[in-house]
Amino acid sequence: MTEFEFIERTDSACPFIVKMWVLLEGSPSPLKLKADITKVSDLDDFKGILKHEYEELTNVRPQNIVFLHHNNTLKPNEDVQTLANTATAENPLVVRYPISAVNIKVTFVYGQKQGKREIPHTSGSFDQLQALAREIFKDLEEGTIYFVNDGTEIWNAYNFNTVVKSQTAQDNNVVLKLKILIEGKKKYSDWKLKDVFKDILKKPTYNSLSDMPVLDMTELPPLDPPFNQNQLTKFVDEIKVKLSSLRDEFGNETKNRLYIDAFMTHAVDYIRTQINKSVRLDMEQGLDGYGPVDYWVKLVEILLFLCEAKAEDMNQGSSQAIVQAQSGIEQLSKLGYEELLIYGIASTGKLWRFIRWSGSSENPEVHISKEYTCNFKGELADEKEILTYIAQILTVQVYLYDKNSEHPSKRVKHMFFQILIVKQISVFCI
Repeated sequence: MTEFEFIERTDSACPFIVKMWVLLEGSPSPLKLKADITKVSDLDDFKGILKHEYEELTNVRPQNIVFLHHNNTLKPNEDVQTLANTATAENPLVVRYPISAVNIKVTFVYGQKQGKREIPHTSGSFDQLQALAREIFKDLEEGTIYFVNDGTEIWNAYNFNTVVKSQTAQDNNVVLKLKILIEGKKKYSDWKLKDVFKDILKKPTYNSLSDMPVLDMTELPPLDPPFNQNQLTKFVDEIKVKLSSLRDEFGNETKNRLYIDAFMTHAVDYIRTQINKSVRLDMEQGLDGYGPVDYWVKLVEILLFLCEAKAEDMNQGSSQAIVQAQSGIEQLSKLGYEELLIYGIASTGKLWRFIRWSGSSENPEVHISKEYTCNFKGELADEKEILTYIAQILTVQVYLYDKNSEHPSKRVKHMFFQILIVKQISVFCI
């Protein structure tokens, strides 16, 4: 006996019963539906039977019921008997239906990239979102997609419908911002230094940051022109205002970020004023979906990132910066660039380390600078030095990009620079 069966009619007065595997989309498992299809020839007629069998469909208009089989949308004139012969428990006839009348406006976020779509709220909305994510972002990694909305993870249709119902609709629209993640992909903040040495750098013999090759920041080309006195005065004044307002305290993520703001904004302002006005600073973006980036500076593919770290020591910040750098290398490789160089920064606002990644993701050479300390005393000489280092690296990035064509050939080797800064939470009092 197969998973479907017919009770043949002997005359037109007898009922014609069919048993078919049917899955109401979103339900945990399909059911073998036994129905009299004496007066049913196609799926359009079959909708009436389903509305009678399933309470969820009672108030649904027939034209809003959609059928799928083997992930293909079926036409309403498909023959029911044929489907009864092909639908199985493993591949049932799927019934998609509206859950509410709201229109869902979705902004997908994958790393630095975004995409927007609008979809109806149906039993298939979650599956539709997964398909749209892969359609929009061609470089999305293999694996099971899930989403995060305002800190809430969305793994299935139930999670998604719960989130939609929790939103307040405006003009019949629900607006969601969904960060795309891949199951099993480790988040940046989960990486420990020993795991970075072993799994990322392929250096299992490293025990501490001091085992890594040293990066000499004095090798960077000097700024031309250097920061002028007016620019430095504005930078110093902003730092001093923050120190006064916060009583010279470093103690949590919000406070540390206020200090780092000054370095970021003044370094970018220098680049925009002296070199290229198209450089821009933005905040709260991701690199590839596996951890937040608080700041990034963008000039086409050339980006300056600052990434939040949930640790109180420089080891955690450096670990996170290295993993972020690897993600940046992978993104540039996908764009076709062959010779790659990325800089990263781990910082608490007071302590700073610079990281340089050269080479491919599989065969990297990673150097790390000594630890720089900003004491925030006097005329802020140490702070001016850090500001200059950031501007120097950005200058190199922009000049290297500008001397190549606007659409460089993938056959030609190019060198692009990126910076990733990892911000940490540490307690410091001046």
